[in-house]
Amino acid sequence: MTGEEIANEVREQTEQSVTTYTNTVILDFINQALEDLGQQARILYTKSAVALTIVSEAASITISSDADLAKAHEFRDVWFTATAPTALAEVRLRRLAFADTFQHGWRLSTTAIHLQHLGSTAGTARVDYYRKPTTMTVITMTPDIPAEYHSLIVTFCCAKIQEREAAFSFKNNFINDYLIAKQNFVMDRIWAMEPENRAYIKQARLMGAFGVSTKK
Repeated sequence: MTGEEIANEVREQTEQSVTTYTNTVILDFINQALEDLGQQARILYTKSAVALTIVSEAASITISSDADLAKAHEFRDVWFTATAPTALAEVRLRRLAFADTFQHGWRLSTTAIHLQHLGSTAGTARVDYYRKPTTMTVITMTPDIPAEYHSLIVTFCCAKIQEREAAFSFKNNFINDYLIAKQNFVMDRIWAMEPENRAYIKQARLMGAFGVSTKK
């Protein structure tokens, strides 16, 4: 759905007019929804062919110096392709604890991605990372989360109107609907993007089905 289609659906569900809730107002709601979902969206991006300056089999990528990587809120994987002294196939590097300077792999500091013990004198890197959804600047844009979750943005916008129109009687409790849908969204995105955490999601869903709290 485009932002405009979302706006029309929101007004239909809340029975509000375009003069009361203009596209500009709803565009702000949409961006609030994207900000709220933010890191939970787990949108994977890849930065390929990152140039490396390798010294003593180690190299660093300064995060702030790369416009794409600077938008990341989590780095998932780092891959390395050696080009000298021998060209080799791309390999996935093991993530190491920051204090581990002895093993082959990569470490993360607050300012850089550090690759070490590469066994090569030249090569390039590929970085997989999550970043927050792009802020929408015009209503004709499409929200930067998977299309199957655009209805979640609609519900968020309806909830914002419900908050504003406290005296108005709504058929649905959009605020409660959004909170439930958001919880499902989070679990769906973890399941889709992080197979290593699927055991946790299975447990959370099972406990939820029996009304058992997962909070400690």
